[in-house]
Amino acid sequence: MQHLKSTHFAKSIGLGFAAVVCAGWASTAYAGASCYSDDGALGGVNDSGAAFATCSLTGVATADLAGGTLRASKLPAWYGTAEADFSDRLTLSGFADDAIYSVGFSESVHGAYSLAGQWRSLLRATNPWTGAGSSADVQASQSFYVPQTSGAAVINLLSLAPDDISYVMTVYVPVSRKTPTIDFSSSLSVLDYAPAFIDFSNTSRVSLILPAGLTFTSASGVFLTQAGVPEVGTWIMMIAGLGLTGAALRRARWLATPA
Repeated sequence: MQHLKSTHFAKSIGLGFAAVVCAGWASTAYAGASCYSDDGALGGVNDSGAAFATCSLTGVATADLAGGTLRASKLPAWYGTAEADFSDRLTLSGFADDAIYSVGFSESVHGAYSLAGQWRSLLRATNPWTGAGSSADVQASQSFYVPQTSGAAVINLLSLAPDDISYVMTVYVPVSRKTPTIDFSSSLSVLDYAPAFIDFSNTSRVSLILPAGLTFTSASGVFLTQAGVPEVGTWIMMIAGLGLTGAALRRARWLATPA
């Protein structure tokens, strides 16, 4: 039974990620949230919008492009899943020359769980002009941890303790004066079984790493316009994540260099 529920979770998460990427990149800005009972007893609740979405049923999920945050938690009294996701299109400006620049998206993830908690977080960015980009994907539970990266991306694991799940995902994408656009998306999903809990409401936060002189506008018009000052724990994760930034940036430049 545990295996069947895990399989159902994996399939539902995969479908959710595909939906947000297609919907988000087609309209260039999207926020979505869904909460549902894994056993079907309570059905589900879905919400979507151009910049903000929230839902509450067996869990709570919130996607906020203005703050750059995703929150998801599952209530201990019910079997269920909560998913939050958003995507946006950024246009860069302020290029001093025709050189290729690397723009980064860093996401600090923090949560906690008891018993049979499972979660997945995915961050990716692509230049639609060139197709170049990278992604970072973490699927984990109390019994497995599966990080995957593509392109110029790094995942820095800080803790997998049940009461302190902490890691930072960072992806890089090359841009230039002639190819100044980035499509990015991020998703967070959690699943747990009664009477357990899983709480990623504190939170998954995206920040932007811009080369000096560059500025951006977003298709949503609100991306990171209300991003607050990170908490101390978030700063620690971001600083730790910078330890691998140099290597990723060099790799991003190498990948973007014409043969």
